[in-house]
Amino acid sequence: MKHIHFVTLNNFSLLPVTRFIIQASAQKYSITVTEIKLKGQYHFENAKENFLATCVTSAKLNHQSLSTKVIKYIRLFYYLISAFWETQSFIYTPDHQVVFIASLLKKIGLISRKAVIIYHQFELIESNRNSGLNKWIWSYLLKHASSLIGLAIFPEVNRLEYFVNEADFATDKTLLFPNSTIIAAETESKVLLEIPPGAKVIGHIGNVGPDHYIHQYIALVNSFQNDADIYFLMVGRYSPVVLSLLKGISNERFVLVGEVPHSDLNSFYQRINYGLILYKGVNKNFEYCAPNKLYEYLSYGISVFAHRLKGLSSLNIPDEIMCLSDFEAENLALRVKEFIHNNGHNRFKVKTFFKDNLDLNSYIAVLFNRLAETENVG
Repeated sequence: MKHIHFVTLNNFSLLPVTRFIIQASAQKYSITVTEIKLKGQYHFENAKENFLATCVTSAKLNHQSLSTKVIKYIRLFYYLISAFWETQSFIYTPDHQVVFIASLLKKIGLISRKAVIIYHQFELIESNRNSGLNKWIWSYLLKHASSLIGLAIFPEVNRLEYFVNEADFATDKTLLFPNSTIIAAETESKVLLEIPPGAKVIGHIGNVGPDHYIHQYIALVNSFQNDADIYFLMVGRYSPVVLSLLKGISNERFVLVGEVPHSDLNSFYQRINYGLILYKGVNKNFEYCAPNKLYEYLSYGISVFAHRLKGLSSLNIPDEIMCLSDFEAENLALRVKEFIHNNGHNRFKVKTFFKDNLDLNSYIAVLFNRLAETENVG
């Protein structure tokens, strides 16, 4: 049985699509998962697990001490060298640093030269925004990508084309794999006492930075103060700056919930009718966005409001399911109210579209076929 080593310098549960890929792979391959352990996140069954470090919260994960970083890399080298002696194996990683280290170890013979490196890019990297060692590593990978990477996976077509052009990388060694999910099983929803059963809920799940459309969001919430049947729900970890801005909301039907484990989000998604994406195209990573939250909204039958970003416009999602608008226009609130009035909310219709066009299971089947084609590359 072929072996897949899933390796990240972070935590795979924070990238929902990788969680499903790992779970599906465990039914077909022997797998090892090497990551930073994060309290409250998913445990992978039928997998050997290696932990580079342990963090209690995602905030601790994002602000690691120098000693934690040093130990993390020492353990990474150890696990790579000790585990990758199989003559046929895959090394799957979302981190370009891991691609570089694994490639170096392959070159000096400490990893089998037949091991195939799979790079699944989630965060678009712009060379001119890098600095120091990171800039040198990324430049090296771009220069040698064709010989180092057996398969490069991207969540959005603009990102794929950007990498292909930057690295002069062969398109036939790439795979478009949306940051999708699967239809979630219905479970008993937690009761949000602040929100009456018949109310419509406009929700935002996940973080939002002060340089995105937080001010437009606040204005939108306040514009619904006289709409007694419309509630706004925010769930996520927010910076002190954003929390301070949210205190300026005067709408009493605004409900703010702190960060919760991804495994506990089910009940919140089931209560939301319309979902918001507040990304602003401040750089290519956001302009070419392919957010997990979009697919999670749709998988729960939630219609979506978002700014007209290139990454979203290229998806060809029907207008009655995803409403793309100019979030900087003065008529945003009117546009949202018109959409709610004209389209209502048909959870079954949205779920059906998602299942027929975007369900993750179909893409996983394509991924496995590509792995079979690349087994002899290394």
